[in-house]
Amino acid sequence: MAASAPVSAQATSGPAYADLLLAAKRNPAAADYTALRLAYARSPEYNPFLGVLRRSSSLAPLMQARDDRAALTRANALLDEYWLDVAVHLFAADAATRLGEAEQATMHRTVGAGLVRSIRSSGDGTSPATAYTVIATGEEYLLVLLANQHVRAQALIEVNGHKYDRLTTTDAAGTVRQVYFNVDLLFAAYPRLLNLPQSQPQGRAGT
Repeated sequence: MAASAPVSAQATSGPAYADLLLAAKRNPAAADYTALRLAYARSPEYNPFLGVLRRSSSLAPLMQARDDRAALTRANALLDEYWLDVAVHLFAADAATRLGEAEQATMHRTVGAGLVRSIRSSGDGTSPATAYTVIATGEEYLLVLLANQHVRAQALIEVNGHKYDRLTTTDAAGTVRQVYFNVDLLFAAYPRLLNLPQSQPQGRAGT
């Protein structure tokens, strides 16, 4: 897959995150999930750590216990705070399906699938030049899991001024692969999250 045109990690003109989010909630099937994800990454609300921290501490135990009603309630509460968490939508879809709540299941599955398509459309992950663009490390691990692979190692590398997570994975047959994810957007947010002085970025994130 050819590399896509790079996108800036800084704020740009275009629809605001809040407007895109409202439109997506009103009509999930018609949403532009790539525009939505990138708008979030350029917004003051952006926190690439938010999804994993909240999900692991509150939702995962309920899903493991198959307490579907409590899990769905908790998932919807988490999504009220951060609607772009792919894993939470997929968990919610499974719980709603088991509870016979078809409308909720369809909505969550539609959003989850749209977010996954957005990540996959940003590259093929076979090299830094065609790396997937992510807005959270959770997107990296979810994409690997959906490909029936397991992460064996992770390394942060820099190529031509861009930062990449390189995941070494294996599948059931033992085949070893390296999958690349562009993490420029995450690193652009670190100074704000850590209350450090903002510096001019050296590069732009590839899509």
